[in-house]
Amino acid sequence: GESVTLGNISQIYHAKGDYETALEYLQKDLKITQDIGDRQGEGVTLSNISQIYYAKGDYDSALRYLEQSLKIQQDIGDRKGEGSTLNNIS
Repeated sequence: GESVTLGNISQIYHAKGDYETALEYLQKDLKITQDIGDRQGEGVTLSNISQIYYAKGDYDSALRYLEQSLKIQQDIGDRKGEGSTLNNIS
């Protein structure tokens, strides 16, 4: 629950245009998903981080996070997430 809440808080900062604070919350979210071994949650969080970098115009970083997310989704067999991430990469 904590991970989800941190992600939700980051969305508010993203909407406000405060990308640095949004990234801070997403990094906390990412650490939790990694610590508890939630691979699907980790993939989602990596994708969410990419969206912040995209909004900032840092396309190389956005792509790097999407590629990490894609790898996880492929590893765990998350075909729906894989499709969504491939769409975001395009």
